[in-house]
This record gives sequence, structure tokens and C-alpha cells, in this order.
Amino acid sequence: MYYILDKQKTPYQTTLDQVVLNMDKMKHIQSDVLNDGTEIKTTFLFYSQQKHEGKPLLFNTKVFKSTEVYNELYMTYDEAVDGHNRVLEMYKQTV
Repeated sequence: MYYILDKQKTPYQTTLDQVVLNMDKMKHIQSDVLNDGTEIKTTFLFYSQQKHEGKPLLFNTKVFKSTEVYNELYMTYDEAVDGHNRVLEMYKQTV
């Protein structure tokens, strides 16, 4: 199943053609680079087979630090922004 975001940033099911048309403007949610080069990126995935409480996990925060990769998945845009900020603060404490 494929998804895009409506104007309120709520995912809804759609076709692959609509995903392709909207990918560039919807993929990026938030990104930060810390002083040590650690990258924290949160994106909208458009597609997910993973679910939690019956809802797809369509938002992803990834941390790229040297050889380390950390990952969290979320159901909603707001959870993704909150999760990104929490992970950012967590990694800022290690720099």
C-alpha cells in the first residue's frame, strides 16, 4: 500500500503514480547535522509493510554516526517530529 500526506500532514492511501508525483515535496521532514558530523534525518516513507496498532509506520528517523546507524519508526507526522527532536537531544549529549 502506498501513501502520501494531506495538507494536515496525515497519511492517506493512494496509488504509486501519486507517490511518484509527490515524492520530492513530501519525503523530507527534518534533518540536522551535529558538530561531530552525526546526521539525523526524518523522512516520510510512502510505503510500509510494518504496522503498529493496525496503522502503518510511515515516518522514519535515522541517525548516521561513523559506522553506527540508529533507526526509529512512527505512525504520525507529529510523532515523527517529536521523535526527531528527542533523538537530536539524545545525540547532542554525546557530542
